[in-house]
Amino acid sequence: MLEVNWFSIGYDVYGGIFYLSLFSTLITFFLLHYCTVRIGATKVAAYGFLTPVFVIAISVLIGMDEFEIIIVPGLLLIIGAMILIQRERKIVVA
Repeated sequence: MLEVNWFSIGYDVYGGIFYLSLFSTLITFFLLHYCTVRIGATKVAAYGFLTPVFVIAISVLIGMDEFEIIIVPGLLLIIGAMILIQRERKIVVA
């Protein structure tokens, strides 16, 4: 079992953890609520499904991971769902 000497960790690491946990969480929280009011809950939820797509793309682009064909159906489902959700339906009243 690995043990961590918490007292040997520098203040810059704790500062980074504090910054990421507090400010990025607050910014994300307020942006989520603002966007929900502006564009609707369905589209905001749909944009949340894009997170894995971006993580896969970034990890492949920076060389941390290799692109595997097994993830293509999932990517296609997410992109197809985004296209369907983004289409505006116009209701015509006669």
